Amino acid sequence: ILTGGVNLVMEGDDQFDIIDLSADRVVIWTDASDSGQFNFETVQSKDAKCQVYLEGNIVARQGVSVVRAERAYYDAREDRGLLIDAELAFKPPELKGQRIRVRAERLRQNARNEFHASNAWTSSSQFGRPGFRIQSSDIFVEPYFAEPLDFPRLGSGFDSQRFDPVTGAPIYREIPYITALNNALLVDTPFVNDVPLGYAPFIAGPADIPNIPIKRAEFDSDRVFGLQFRTSWDLFALLGAER
Repeated sequence: ILTGGVNLVMEGDDQFDIIDLSADRVVIWTDASDSGQFNFETVQSKDAKCQVYLEGNIVARQGVSVVRAERAYYDAREDRGLLIDAELAFKPPELKGQRIRVRAERLRQNARNEFHASNAWTSSSQFGRPGFRIQSSDIFVEPYFAEPLDFPRLGSGFDSQRFDPVTGAPIYREIPYITALNNALLVDTPFVNDVPLGYAPFIAGPADIPNIPIKRAEFDSDRVFGLQFRTSWDLFALLGAER
């Protein structure tokens, strides 16, 4: 049992990213060393038991994902966890620095890149309380292997980012794929908050091209036109057509 502000770093093999955990209080269940004592720096096999319970100001970092929560349990061997009052933020490279946020009462990690958020909202806004968000009963984030990048133009030579230099096979990109159930688009206005603008029972799509028809919603007011509400829509997503 560790208290007073704890930072825990877990390193795996080349296949997995480093996991950086910090919290006010930490309880660790693991196998003791050969001497029968617990060391603050130890090397274990990937099959060794290592379970962590954290409380207070939790921050977990792995790859492009950052999770904040008040209470959490994590099993390093199984790469599973459960977080209470949690927020997941990730920046897929394909979005060029754009951060996606998922806030949930319960956030469950089922695998390294698989998450399930219950009673959650998602938004790209960076404000603590976003002015626009999609409220959902369940949000699933899973790895998605996108089609290879466009073929290079004639005369451009071999592109190692599109094709494996050894086998010549096309390289597929792994990006997050989001599935949301029972969705309501909510916006805050100057007069009232949580105004529902629409409902969709099912929304799904890759994070770099989310299948969400509405792109922007904003309120404005002036002396000429009075109160105004402007929206911007994606016609392809609205009609369910491919680009």
